[in-house]
Parts: sequence; C-alpha cells; structure tokens
Amino acid sequence: MEFERHHMVEVNGVSLHVVEAGSPKGQPVVWLHGIWDRWMLWEEVAKRLPAHHFLVELRGHGESSKPDGAEHYRYADYAADIVALLDALDLSSVALVGFSLGAVTATFVAAQSARVVRVVIVDPPYADHAEPVPMFADLREFKHLGTEELVNFLSFMRSERGDREWRREASWLQATADGPFDAFIAGEQGEQELERVLPQIKKPVLLMQADPTNGGALSNAMATRATQLLPAVRLARFPGSGHNIMHDQRDAFLASVRPFLLPAKDTKEAKE
Repeated sequence: MEFERHHMVEVNGVSLHVVEAGSPKGQPVVWLHGIWDRWMLWEEVAKRLPAHHFLVELRGHGESSKPDGAEHYRYADYAADIVALLDALDLSSVALVGFSLGAVTATFVAAQSARVVRVVIVDPPYADHAEPVPMFADLREFKHLGTEELVNFLSFMRSERGDREWRREASWLQATADGPFDAFIAGEQGEQELERVLPQIKKPVLLMQADPTNGGALSNAMATRATQLLPAVRLARFPGSGHNIMHDQRDAFLASVRPFLLPAKDTKEAKE
C-alpha cells in the first residue's frame, strides 16, 4: 500500500504495532482484526479504499506486546488500548472498522470515544454473558506444534482454502500469545453489556452480518436486537458468507462499506 509505515505506539503499558498507509489527505480509518489475526487481514480491502489507514495489531497479537495471563485479555482491555491509541494518534475524527474480536472491541470504543465518527462492526460474536469457548482449546494446543502439523490441522479446519492461506494463518497463530485464547477458554473475556453499551453509540453504525448457517458469529436474533438498541444503524446481511465476509465476499463487502466509510466529499478530497 502507498507509503506504508510501521509504528510502535505505547498505551496502557503495552506497545501496539500500527501500520499506517494510504492517503494522508483521506478520511482516517482505524482497522481492528479478530483473534489470532494480524494487520494483514485488512490489506486487500484497505488498498482499495482511498483513505488514511491505521491497521492495528491488538495486544497479544503479531508484533504488539504480549502480557502473560488471561486477565490481561478482556474486552475492556482491548478497548482501553484503542481509546488510548486514538488519543495518542490525535486524530480528531476517525472511522473505525472491527471484525470478530475487533468488532466487539470497536463496539466498546465507539461508545467511549468522541473521536469515532462512524463505525463498521463486522460479524460480531455478540452475547449476553461471558461464556467459555471450548473450540479455542484445540487452537491453543495446535499453535504450539511445528508449522507442517499446524498447516495440516488448518487444512481440515478450513478445507475451502489453499496451502498459501493455511500457511499464512499458521504464522498468525504462532504470532499470537496464549493469553487471548486462555481468556476465551475460561470465559474470562468479560461481559459485553449490550443493553448498556449499544444505546450509547450515537454515531452512524454499519452492522455487517455473515450467514449464521455458514459459520457466521452474529445470530439473526442478536442482529435484530442490536438494530433495536443502536440509535443510528444500518444492517447489511451477506447470505452464504462465512464469518470472514471480507474474504468470502470481498466485492460485496467493499460495495457496502465504501460509501459508508467514505462519503463523496472525503473521497474527492483524498484524490486531489
């Protein structure tokens, strides 16, 4: 991407790896990935949008700091980091995009930070209670295996993908600390408090729902409830898409997110 630069930004006692790219004159957009992802998750999407991008690696992931212990990986911890990061970057108005774990984080941040002017919430695993996620126990165990064994495991887990993507995902898993998995395995990730948090988000929200029958994390019932609680929301559904909409239906994802993130005025100024 254009003028890609890497920064380490100190917040809340951790260092966050932030990749800055795109047009400095464009709308600032901050991107938050899911568990065991890295900033590259967004690369193919971001480079198609004329904006000023900040692709963040959450604590415990990639090149960001990795505190020991599940107690450092609650939703509130991730959100506090990003609120502090927006202050450190001193961007007066940012669009925020979050996927999966990053989507829940973006939800908390949008409710807390006046710097966020619009937010895209991509297939959030919204839930009323903090519950254990047993499937992460296998991932935590397998990520300590050798690369070839891990790639073989991922080939069964995501059979629709190919060797290149399995190897990329394996490297991302290996670059993720145990703590984020431990928090979910133990159900210690914290409450989402949707009834309290969602009504606080007064800015425009684009809520993107993958297909719950194909691995999507946001149920139909929870999507309906979220739209009732969010004051200014548009729900975009992607039938047939798995959890990772920007991978499974990239063109449809971009067609939905582009006009929301980049109003005509912002797009024009970024090109000048």
